[in-house]
Amino acid sequence: MYFRIIINLVLVLVLIAFQSSFLNLLPIVSYLNLLLVISLFVLVMNDLDWAIVWFLLIAFCLDVFSFNAFGIHLMTLGLVLIISYVLLINFFTNRSLYSFLFLVGIATIIYDASLLFVDYLYISSTLFVLPNDFWLDELWRLLANLIATGIIFYILNLFSKRFQPVFLRKKIFR
Repeated sequence: MYFRIIINLVLVLVLIAFQSSFLNLLPIVSYLNLLLVISLFVLVMNDLDWAIVWFLLIAFCLDVFSFNAFGIHLMTLGLVLIISYVLLINFFTNRSLYSFLFLVGIATIIYDASLLFVDYLYISSTLFVLPNDFWLDELWRLLANLIATGIIFYILNLFSKRFQPVFLRKKIFR
């Protein structure tokens, strides 16, 4: 059990280092939030317990290494985890590509909007105004996360039969 937690901690630290030191420096890929996408895959592939461990490790590491107020990432990723889990249990019955894309899209919008709002609550006491390029940046983030989700889904589909590459199957009875 402890060995598995240490392995997951090392994987989280490698992902954080990869995203912050490599992905954020590339012009187009800098919009990709690989940590959010991978943590949602952990939620879907494993149970809620390991998803909580991953979300807490990611949130704590991001809170330690970011310049935002401490706890912002913990609150926003906690909100994303709760909403994603409720959507996954109540609405998405299969593990199809469309389910993943919708789940990652909703999680991206919730994460970015709640991060912006909670950051506003911590820092500012003036009127809440969106940044100039918020919607364009949000569109690019959403597009990058959805493309990464599709790529990761098909890579994992090659190695595992847990996923269904189609949304609905017609059953033909003869």
